[in-house]
Amino acid sequence: MTNKRINVGIAGLGFGKEFIPIYQNHPNGGKVAICTRNPETLKNVGDQFDIPESLRYTDYYEMIKNEELDAIHIVT
Repeated sequence: MTNKRINVGIAGLGFGKEFIPIYQNHPNGGKVAICTRNPETLKNVGDQFDIPESLRYTDYYEMIKNEELDAIHIVT
C-alpha cells in the first residue's frame, strides 16, 4: 500500500459535509476542498472544519481546475 496522500474536492455541503472529517482523519487523507453555491454555507462549513480559504469554492468548474485534487466527491 502506498503512503500517497489523496486530495479530495467535495461538491455539495448538505450531506456532503459529513464526509469532510472522514477524509481529514483518513491515514492517506490530504487536502480537502469544498464547493457550494451558497457563500454563507461555504464560510460556515469551511470555518467548522478549518478548510483554508484557497480550498473553498462557489464555482464547481473552478474547483475541478485545481490540479492538486486527485478526486472529486459529488454529493449534490
